[in-house]
Amino acid sequence: MDLAKRDLTVTRGGRTFSVRAYLDGRHPSGPGWHAVIVENRTPLRHALAPTTDPEACLAAAVRFLTATVTADADRRDEGTCESEGGASAGHRHAALARHAALPRQGTRGAVGPGVTGGTFAP
Repeated sequence: MDLAKRDLTVTRGGRTFSVRAYLDGRHPSGPGWHAVIVENRTPLRHALAPTTDPEACLAAAVRFLTATVTADADRRDEGTCESEGGASAGHRHAALARHAALPRQGTRGAVGPGVTGGTFAP
């Protein structure tokens, strides 16, 4: 099976996400480009529909992330964050502090093939 892919790192509201768009013709939700969004090694759930091209897939994922981070920022005043499963802002900040103390590993800052500085190269 040929799985073409495009990777992108997105930073919103001080949070860093890795986004991968991959082409899958046999996926149960239909053929096309599908998105996987990861923050701190944790995949985020979303209901993004498959798209016909990688640029549209990544753009939809970025819109989803922007809306999620904005909603979380709005909820901080209320004391909960949606993408953290309702964890209080204090618990989330403590978890981020623990994570920041760990050695850097993984794809942070990585840009995949065909992607240059967050945009697709022709």
